Amino acid sequence: MKKKIFAAIFIVLVLMIGIFIFGNDYQMSEKKVMIHTKTNNLSTIMTFPKHEKIKGFIVFVHGDGAQNATQDDGYKPLMERFAKQGYVSISWDKPGVGKSTGNWLHQ
Repeated sequence: MKKKIFAAIFIVLVLMIGIFIFGNDYQMSEKKVMIHTKTNNLSTIMTFPKHEKIKGFIVFVHGDGAQNATQDDGYKPLMERFAKQGYVSISWDKPGVGKSTGNWLHQ
């Protein structure tokens, strides 16, 4: 019984490590751009369709709190879906987060 439990745990760990190492091969291309404003520099990520003609742009606007451009990669599946449909996504680190300068509390 202990061998079966150990084997099951081992298989789950191997699968989790494989997913972590190989991750998702997102079907979009990314470009990091720095936007210079009068008061701050905003570190921006733009995602582009790999194979589709660009139909338009989608701008991500964060809610409250210190957020990075992809909300710790949480936005990437949505950005990928938009890219597959031909849309460019634009998002940025809030001021003072990541490589952006300033303080997000002073917005």
